Amino acid sequence: MDYLQIMFKKSFFFLNFFLWTGLASGLSQNIRLDYGPSRISLNEAFTISVESEGEPLDQLGYFPDIEGFKKLRDFVSSTSTSNFEGKNITHYIKTKVYHPSREGSFRLPNFSLRINGKTYDFEGLTIQVGPFDEKKGELLDLTYQDLFLREETQELISRQEQAFLGLIVNKTEVFVGEGFNAMLAFYVAEENQAPMKFWELGKQVEALARQLKPKNCWEENFEISELGEPLRLEINGRIYFQFLLYQASFFPLNIEPVRFPTVSLRLRVQNQFRSPARPPDLPEDSLLIFKDFASNAQMVTVRELPPHPLRDRIAVGNYYLDESDLYRQQRTGQAFSYEFRILGEGNISAIHEPVLYANTEFEIYPPIIQQYINRGQNRVSGRKIFKFQLLPKVAGRFELAPYFEWVFFNPSTQRYDTLRPRTTAQVVGADMQNTGLLAWEHHPLYGRLLREDPTPFSPGKPQPGQRGLEIALFVLLVATLYLVYRGAG
Repeated sequence: MDYLQIMFKKSFFFLNFFLWTGLASGLSQNIRLDYGPSRISLNEAFTISVESEGEPLDQLGYFPDIEGFKKLRDFVSSTSTSNFEGKNITHYIKTKVYHPSREGSFRLPNFSLRINGKTYDFEGLTIQVGPFDEKKGELLDLTYQDLFLREETQELISRQEQAFLGLIVNKTEVFVGEGFNAMLAFYVAEENQAPMKFWELGKQVEALARQLKPKNCWEENFEISELGEPLRLEINGRIYFQFLLYQASFFPLNIEPVRFPTVSLRLRVQNQFRSPARPPDLPEDSLLIFKDFASNAQMVTVRELPPHPLRDRIAVGNYYLDESDLYRQQRTGQAFSYEFRILGEGNISAIHEPVLYANTEFEIYPPIIQQYINRGQNRVSGRKIFKFQLLPKVAGRFELAPYFEWVFFNPSTQRYDTLRPRTTAQVVGADMQNTGLLAWEHHPLYGRLLREDPTPFSPGKPQPGQRGLEIALFVLLVATLYLVYRGAG
């Protein structure tokens, strides 16, 4: 390897390092909007998704109405995280769901949307809604969230109040690590005609969320950013409008009971003691006074997991394995990719790497990790992907099950379960067990650069053009850093 090659490799690594660090810290927020399919059946949903790279979507403006569609009030929130060479890249996604009400052609006009304090303009499109497709099943307006609300609000509404603040949990007993949902909403009876106005709702909800968040739980916040249309609920023959204020899934970290305190929401309501002889020109707002509505307290009991050697570090949820298939033959000495994908419902962030077992047939390198978290319809689900590089040393037909396994606890069955690969690798080539393979020599990113002609050279012996080449590479490096950090500023 001559001097030019050595200096090129050094410069390549330095430039990539500074480019990645500079760009990751200096680029402004990258916003992208995606539409779902524009041709759907009557029992399919149309979606509008906003994606941000590196910055959470904390503030989203009002999504447009579409003629012929019912806009669902809450978002489906998603987070995807990729880990590459020790760097985490996070994408935040919020999706608004629309249900068609009839067949036809409908136009979503151009619209503006305020995202995290900035206004963005987006082009519309035409949506074609076809007949009902029996293969795709019913498109339910009633979400999973609404189903448990019908049962869980019985006690709250039995008080026969015209308006009240209610906290609902969908489980009163869970295992350590098992998820449950908490929802805070304001309820107003349909027959209540008294003027009532929300006051500084954003600040109040932010404060309420801090008060409700338990210290002994991992939280997945559903990030409700707009009040939206109230949900009309008929319970015990009485109609209420429900204004959803806060919703989150919680995963207990220990066996301490999860306690939710009483919290208060302040509204401006009709003054019941006003004088009937008021001037006719007096503004209606002058008859409103502040009134605090207190919620009910809640507690969730937490159970210890059954005995198991890995009890303190395993994930809890309902999961299954989806793995990559190996369709072609692999060769000894050539690394190939294998993806171990864990999908399901639970605390996706708590999913740890599969256990790897020592073997003499493969070199297995640390994985690149990606995770996708979805929060919607009263549950947290998603997937975590572990992308391994395997370097085969000997030829043969190998089932991957003996090399990987992942143990979790399923609260539905109340049993531990193990996910193992079903994939088989067919390897051909010469035996390379004793060749002293090094992991970094076969890493997919650096392998091509590092596997070059190893012809030695003497660092102390000047090469032709050495000084000029060093100066040129130094100038290139300085210019690159200047451009990166100038863009960052």
